[in-house]
Amino acid sequence: MPTVREVAEQVRFLLEHGRAEEKAVLVLPRVQNRRKQKNPQKKFTKAMDDGHASRWYAVWDKWLEAAGNKTVAIELMLHTLEGIAVEQIEAAAKDEQDERHILGKEGSLAE
Repeated sequence: MPTVREVAEQVRFLLEHGRAEEKAVLVLPRVQNRRKQKNPQKKFTKAMDDGHASRWYAVWDKWLEAAGNKTVAIELMLHTLEGIAVEQIEAAAKDEQDERHILGKEGSLAE
């Protein structure tokens, strides 16, 4: 996927070659993703409160930006989550009141 800078170079080329009146669309994946999530309660985040949904989409944006596309981001997230043992999940859930066991507070549970 080209960067905005690369797209700008393509646009300059088109402008220089008389194609300024052609219809075009600039798609920024992160912006497009946010537009799709106007009401996050409708999809995956239906069971989450607004605070968790907001955190989820902040993390999702980070993964999407780093991975470069949605499919790769999803595969990487699933691979990471699959690496967490059931015992670790159960231990964290059992002691959820203790902030040391909340995901993301003191390192990864997969350590």
